[in-house]
Amino acid sequence: AIKHTSIFLESCLALPQAMRNYSNKTTDGLNVIMVGGWIIGDFMKLFYFTSQLLWSRVTGVSDAGNIVFVFGCIFALTTD
Repeated sequence: AIKHTSIFLESCLALPQAMRNYSNKTTDGLNVIMVGGWIIGDFMKLFYFTSQLLWSRVTGVSDAGNIVFVFGCIFALTTD
């Protein structure tokens, strides 16, 4: 439950920025460092969950949430 809660909360971090950009009809205030950190963080999470998925294949203990998260990350990164 903690893992899913943290993923949900992290996915909502950009919501205030998106709402401000939408209301201003511009992305002038968008911080490049924030976007870069966000992308790096997504790649790090993708690496972590992929490694967990591979480790679960070795040990035989699987977690369906990891599988869904990995494919969700890949989908999100390919649509950016």
